[in-house]
Amino acid sequence: MVTGIGTTAGIGTDLALEILIDNQDYVNNGNDATGFSTNYPFKLYGTGINTAGIAITSIDTHDTDIVSISTYYGDNIYYASAISYRNGGRQGIITANIASYTDTSDMVGVGSTGFAYAHFTWGRFGDVNRAGSPIALDVKGLSYDNELSKFPLVLRRGVGHRGTGALPKLL
Repeated sequence: MVTGIGTTAGIGTDLALEILIDNQDYVNNGNDATGFSTNYPFKLYGTGINTAGIAITSIDTHDTDIVSISTYYGDNIYYASAISYRNGGRQGIITANIASYTDTSDMVGVGSTGFAYAHFTWGRFGDVNRAGSPIALDVKGLSYDNELSKFPLVLRRGVGHRGTGALPKLL
């Protein structure tokens, strides 16, 4: 869960969001939070930051290298430009670059360690055998909405649980 959002200097650029995460329950249940790494995209949602219709543009390395544009609060797709963990992975700080012209006046130092301020999610394919002609999906420069309707959808068919592409109940 996200416990705070502030601004900081970007990694190779002028401006970034600094996102504080609390993984304590996740790690205490035997999971490893350090699998999330730099250059991974992630979805930040449920922020409630009032952007008054002003776009938040997440970027990779410079203002013209746009990842996603959102006017839906502070919710967006971001790249983890830097990440650090402490306390055995129970706490982390994600630095996500945003365009230097982004108005951040409503998101400076918001959050609380007492409850979730927002949430983030990410995923990564693993243990995949590539076909002879793999495909590539570019997710940069898309407009964000809370259902990610503009982003590519990857579906597995004919494999997995009952041929639906889902993983079996027991792994």
